[in-house]
Amino acid sequence: MMSWERADSESPTKSIISAFAPYEQMVRGSRKITVDVYTLAASLYYVVTGQRPMDSFTRKLDDAELIPPQQLISGLSDATNQAILSGMALEAKDRPQSMEAWLELLPLPSAPKPSRTVPRRTPRPTPQMLASTVPETPLPPQSPISVPNQPNPTNPRKQPLIFTQYQ
Repeated sequence: MMSWERADSESPTKSIISAFAPYEQMVRGSRKITVDVYTLAASLYYVVTGQRPMDSFTRKLDDAELIPPQQLISGLSDATNQAILSGMALEAKDRPQSMEAWLELLPLPSAPKPSRTVPRRTPRPTPQMLASTVPETPLPPQSPISVPNQPNPTNPRKQPLIFTQYQ
């Protein structure tokens, strides 16, 4: 396979993937569950903030701090913020060691508060109501739609479709 990329450029796909993958996966090809925890936490970071998280290589090599999601979205709960940061810990040993452990850090959604107003019930339709919606004169019959199966020389885009099944 040939690549037409310059050696010093990074492809857009690689850039996106590196934002959601821990460095140990890209360097050592790690397949531990902590890689999945990191990836899911990074995905949640993106969903919550609308911004891709800083890639783990930059964080590792430049000793850069991840911007906490709560700093970008002030209404984010402390528990969700902490779950994302914990799942995106730079070192695998500092992340939750199972998906269940990480999911337990996330707060459960709260039930909606009941409203004080009682919704108005819609009355059941009566025969008189139904009769009033039917037009007194019948509608004229519709003519069937005809689809020409002939080539259209004036517009080559409107050629008939021919389906062929290959074995």
